Amino acid sequence: YNVAKISAGDEHTAALSQNGNVWTWGYNYYGRLGDGSGETRAMPGKVVTALNYETFDLEGIVDIDAGITHSLAIAADGSIYAWGDNMYGELGDGTKAQKSTAVKVVNEDGSDFSGANGISAGNEHSVLFTNLGEIYTWGHNDYGQLGLGNASIVVSTPQKVESLPEIVSISAGKQHTMALGADGYVYSFGDNSLGQLGAPSKDKSKRSSTPVVAQGLNKVISISIGAGG
Repeated sequence: YNVAKISAGDEHTAALSQNGNVWTWGYNYYGRLGDGSGETRAMPGKVVTALNYETFDLEGIVDIDAGITHSLAIAADGSIYAWGDNMYGELGDGTKAQKSTAVKVVNEDGSDFSGANGISAGNEHSVLFTNLGEIYTWGHNDYGQLGLGNASIVVSTPQKVESLPEIVSISAGKQHTMALGADGYVYSFGDNSLGQLGAPSKDKSKRSSTPVVAQGLNKVISISIGAGG
């Protein structure tokens, strides 16, 4: 398969081949394999996209990330594909219907989102940063993990997170999100009931729906949220 990258979800795995195809295997509940079949597979199969009731191999992909029950992929033109569970709008296609084939992530007006430079699939939310260093989030927001200044809403298209410097890396977890700034500081938002934001929360419910700075860190070069974190 000439694998360029691999990403492990909860009960499925995704691999990006050097020729820009995406291969998946494992548990296929919610359509998380993106092959259109709904069947669990122990061997890799290609992710497909549908057009006019026909399916075609997903091509021209340069990056992937497998979440718990959904996955994301960036195409060479900066557009984003998603497939799998969509109960909370985590696919970013403007709906809440699960998809067993890859669909385009869209803007609020229905046009294809473009300019993506990095992606991260959390449990029930998705995050991207653009080639301008801006962060966009969508999906479940019950703990403020979208960083939009509110909680208990579902967002089905990407929304920009404000009050952040240029971002160079992201990581989406279970109910919180982290971002690495070009300034070397770590910014986080969402659930903080176990101190996972790395900073005191201003919210008495131990969460922050806006970015806070992780204390005592600077000159950071990489971030990652652990499984289920």
